[in-house]
Amino acid sequence: MSDKHNLQAELNEVNTLIHQLVERCEGEPTALLKILRLLEALHFRIRENHFQPALPVHRHELYALLREIEAEGGWPYIPRMQLKAFLTTEESFPDVDHPSTHEGID
Repeated sequence: MSDKHNLQAELNEVNTLIHQLVERCEGEPTALLKILRLLEALHFRIRENHFQPALPVHRHELYALLREIEAEGGWPYIPRMQLKAFLTTEESFPDVDHPSTHEGID
């Protein structure tokens, strides 16, 4: 088995484990948020502590890496949910009590 094939097999295994964990946490936003925070922290640590130090120092090697990144779908990015989108979701709940709707509150 080649190293690349072995890496892909291990990545598939990690992917399966994460999906299983997410499925077990279905409907539990606090637990799902913990998973998202872990993935974001892992992304940061891998990028800062391992990826950046491993970047090629020669122009041709760097160019080859950039071509690989482009060919395989671009730079991995973990977007955060914007607060505005979160609040839009919250406003869609019909039973939400807003302080401005209480008597005596301006």
